[in-house]
Amino acid sequence: MYLGSLVSWDNDCSKDIKHRIGKSTRAFQGFRKVWQSKYTNNQTKTRLLSVRVMSVLMYAAETWTFKKSDMNQLLAFEMNCLRKILNKRWQQRIQNKMITKRMGISINTVQRIMERKMNFFSHICRMPDDRLIKQVVFGIMDVKRKTKTKMNRRPGGLV
Repeated sequence: MYLGSLVSWDNDCSKDIKHRIGKSTRAFQGFRKVWQSKYTNNQTKTRLLSVRVMSVLMYAAETWTFKKSDMNQLLAFEMNCLRKILNKRWQQRIQNKMITKRMGISINTVQRIMERKMNFFSHICRMPDDRLIKQVVFGIMDVKRKTKTKMNRRPGGLV
């Protein structure tokens, strides 16, 4: 477990990404009245989406390893949210570029996650060399093997 995220032995983050999308969907649905409001402008809705929904989605995203399907799921979730905010259905055949342009969004979720990963990596690079996380990231593991020691024997020759 890292910051409440699911870490598996094979480094497959698909379950964690689906889990995060589910939590973000619940956070998004909690603001349904705001998204449907005609009195709230798109800039305010975009900020609210970023702060209250995308922050839930990208929690501990620095540790994720992406597959193409994971990226597609993240992008689909983001576009689904933006279309619901603008009250546009996918059947209306409005291009994703037009949706993001109307909302004033310049970079998508996957690009934001890549930026966070790079910031996290630069943070690790600035750490002192004796920090364990830096040693793990750079593959510097100093393992000291113990020399042969006498086994503690119990009476009767049992180990």
